[in-house]
Amino acid sequence: MEIIIHLLIAFFIGLLGYLIKYKKMHQLIAGLNDYHPVKNDYSDKYNIQQVGNVMGNACFLYVLAIILSIVLNVDDIWIHLIATASMFIYIGINYASFKK
Repeated sequence: MEIIIHLLIAFFIGLLGYLIKYKKMHQLIAGLNDYHPVKNDYSDKYNIQQVGNVMGNACFLYVLAIILSIVLNVDDIWIHLIATASMFIYIGINYASFKK
């Protein structure tokens, strides 16, 4: 039963990553929920396309970490901890590319 719950969470995070990266729905990113490509000053400070790419990739990395943790039979408490840590490390490494 826990595997089904983990896979459902992975599916929804993967869907979120797909929508952000490929469908350019940047308003799904926290802090950019009022983003509009024409009437916004976020574009002056940040490379919104790069933010979307990094956040989408981070969601895909989260899904990959969940699936690998399930395959490797990692304890339930560690599955999302590993996935979240890998996602935040990836975002931290690529944070410098957000600014213009």
